[in-house]
Amino acid sequence: MKKIILSLVIMAFSATVASAQQWAISTNVIDWANFGTVNLEGSVAVARHFVLDVGAKYNPWNFGGEEKRIMNKQRMAYVAGRWYPWFSYDGWYVGVMAGWMEYASGGLIKKETEEGDAFGGGIGGGYTLLLGKHLNLNFGAYCWAGKKNYTLYECPVCGRRLESGSKFFVMPTNITLGITWVFDTKREGKNHRYHEGMDDPRPSRNRK
Repeated sequence: MKKIILSLVIMAFSATVASAQQWAISTNVIDWANFGTVNLEGSVAVARHFVLDVGAKYNPWNFGGEEKRIMNKQRMAYVAGRWYPWFSYDGWYVGVMAGWMEYASGGLIKKETEEGDAFGGGIGGGYTLLLGKHLNLNFGAYCWAGKKNYTLYECPVCGRRLESGSKFFVMPTNITLGITWVFDTKREGKNHRYHEGMDDPRPSRNRK
């Protein structure tokens, strides 16, 4: 059911992008530094102050030998919404998110390995820095809470189960140093995000 809900959201997002005038793709440098986690996020400005995000992460890698196996595997899909008090893709923002993750992590600090899946929602915020007409840097973080079903093993490769069950969790997620490329069709036409006559004290890719 969780995967079905996320699939429906992604379909709705795709339809929104098809008719949007400002959308973007981005990748998170911090996730790449997390044992090579592949990640990609798509976003679309659905209103002057609001941005809708859909993203995915994937890490299938094992590191080390049989005796010192290290892994932080995951498959994650999430949706998020950001509100900008200034304009979309510009300045400070606050956001909400919901996501599902399948994970297997162990050997990082101690040999015990935990695997399972988690589903929940969270709140967060950050800052988007404009570097040019299309290029942004995005800084952000969320606090994620929900329920996880897990199994704890004695080590990454031995298969000796210590415990299993379900429990509530609270953890940071989507800690972001993101590189974003904005596709802004508004710049090419007569319309733009600034109202006619409004003072525009800050540089923007959309100024005429």
